[in-house]
Amino acid sequence: MPEFTVKRSLTASYENEDENQTVVVEVVLVANNLDELFEELNDADFDDEPCINFQAESELWETLKEDFLITDSNGKELWRNEEEMVSLKQRGLLDD
Repeated sequence: MPEFTVKRSLTASYENEDENQTVVVEVVLVANNLDELFEELNDADFDDEPCINFQAESELWETLKEDFLITDSNGKELWRNEEEMVSLKQRGLLDD
């Protein structure tokens, strides 16, 4: 089965917004094709530990993921969420 690399942002939102934290991570997933990959991305739980602010004192409200780039095993870009990429660049979380 083909491998796909998915770049995503993970955000932990807290009662005190100053404690919110967003990180960019990369995961490798296996699927028969891009349609199957999107189904898996929509259905799958995700590891939110990288975005958890363990020093936060306020209550964690939610964690969110936003996939923004998918490439195949050769590095060829297959899909992108330009809006999320621009947002991450503006916040200094993604290089040009």
